[in-house]
Amino acid sequence: MKEQRTIPVTKGKTYEIEIIRLGTNGEGVGKYQDFTVFIPYALPGERIVAVITTVKKNMLWENCGKYYVLRRHE
Repeated sequence: MKEQRTIPVTKGKTYEIEIIRLGTNGEGVGKYQDFTVFIPYALPGERIVAVITTVKKNMLWENCGKYYVLRRHE
């Protein structure tokens, strides 16, 4: 039997996320407790604070494009 994972976030809450790469559509991709997070306009190396707008079984989205950059990759 497959182990059920608990989703570590709540829709509408704010989380700090490190962007690790770009996705196939150019969006920033990060991880939050082993869940993949897609953030439009974010760049690899940025550490951001984003509001999660969509929660799926193992993926999260911040769709509104509103986030704060805490640190940019130099």
